[in-house]
Amino acid sequence: MYCIDERSDLSISISEAEDIIQLAQNSSTQQPGMPLTQSAATIISSMRKFSTRWSPLDKLLNGGLVQGHVLEISGPPGTPKESVAVDITCSVLEAGEGVIFSATTRLPKHDFTFQTSKPNLSGCSSPLSSLKFIRILNATELMVFLHSINTILESMPKMCLLVLNSLSFPFSTLPNPRLKSGIMAEVKQILTQLSVVRKMTVVITSQLATTMVKEDGTRGTFDEGAKGVMTPQLGPSYLPQGRSHRVILSLESPLAGTMHLLSDGTQGSLPKSAQQASYSFPPQLDLT
Repeated sequence: MYCIDERSDLSISISEAEDIIQLAQNSSTQQPGMPLTQSAATIISSMRKFSTRWSPLDKLLNGGLVQGHVLEISGPPGTPKESVAVDITCSVLEAGEGVIFSATTRLPKHDFTFQTSKPNLSGCSSPLSSLKFIRILNATELMVFLHSINTILESMPKMCLLVLNSLSFPFSTLPNPRLKSGIMAEVKQILTQLSVVRKMTVVITSQLATTMVKEDGTRGTFDEGAKGVMTPQLGPSYLPQGRSHRVILSLESPLAGTMHLLSDGTQGSLPKSAQQASYSFPPQLDLT
């Protein structure tokens, strides 16, 4: 019998304890190579945080991105989605950990230069020897990669961060909504296993799409008074509950904008309750 109230001895939240118990009880969610038990030290490591190198975002995340959590970054073209992902990559590399960086679109030249031994970024001094770069062209390749992630991690135990850059791109050409829904359910299952059991941190970048939203925040039609708003293209259903952060970037000028941290479970319609912080290029770190 499991007692969630005892989780205080392990310094984990109720949602983390419930996720672990659910995975342990449901054998259908276990994949080959996925350990069924974890030590207390592994669970407590979830309190570790990585700086995003963007001071406004670090403040919104209460000091940085917690290990074992998922960060989705969405925004229109021109916002620094990929730059944030690459900066978090540098933070993890400089902490002595490994990174799996998967890209479905070409990265801007100012973000990564994979032909050299180092990222082409100011302040990132770590070599790329602990970085595994994977290019993904479509949804089929994405799912093959995600279903083989445990095998990759078994051979590379120092991997701590998974970056899924432009995750919305492979799904943009899927003709069948039911197929997309089924694949997204699989993605959620895999992300939950990675974050809860493996304590892998996951960073996802995504495009925005126009969604009809009513005044109460629910989806609707034009006849119901709904208005078209820009929301994350993939929606929130694929993200692990209780351990995901959704950030939408807006652009006020070519070199400045606003970061919006959505409440857990929101549809991404920028509710008034969303926390906000202004940002500028290049990012300024608060070292105080």
